[in-house]
Amino acid sequence: LEITTTCLTPEEVLVASGHAERFTDVMARDVQTGECVRLDKYLEDYCERRLSSAHDPMDAACRAALVDLQAQACAMDEHQLGEAIAQFRIKSPQGNDLSPPFRFNLMFQTAIGPDLKQKGFLRPELAQGVFMNFRRMYDFRNGRMPFAGATVGTAFR
Repeated sequence: LEITTTCLTPEEVLVASGHAERFTDVMARDVQTGECVRLDKYLEDYCERRLSSAHDPMDAACRAALVDLQAQACAMDEHQLGEAIAQFRIKSPQGNDLSPPFRFNLMFQTAIGPDLKQKGFLRPELAQGVFMNFRRMYDFRNGRMPFAGATVGTAFR
């Protein structure tokens, strides 16, 4: 079954699915310019540059720590990423200090409803529409399982 669903999702749905809490990236800001970097990717690139540089002498312990950081950066929380910045004295791309890491919500927020008091978001992924409309699809199939459900549209992040 192919369905097209609304682009707006009420906050309650995304809280229940865990998106409101976990659909984030950890960022840090250049304290001089205000430019933000996505910290996990920035640290992975930093590690790659240091490990592949012939002009950066380092001992085996430092090399091992950089290899570990490169492999684990995508799974670290803001506290762990902040510790890595301090440990390796990592600077922004312009060479300035970085702010403490913070979480940035990837969903686009808007107000919905006639009084604009209900918080909503542009849908961050298409699958949510299938889950919200499962009962309608099930009923359309006269209660028969299994069935395949697909959604068509755009996700916003």
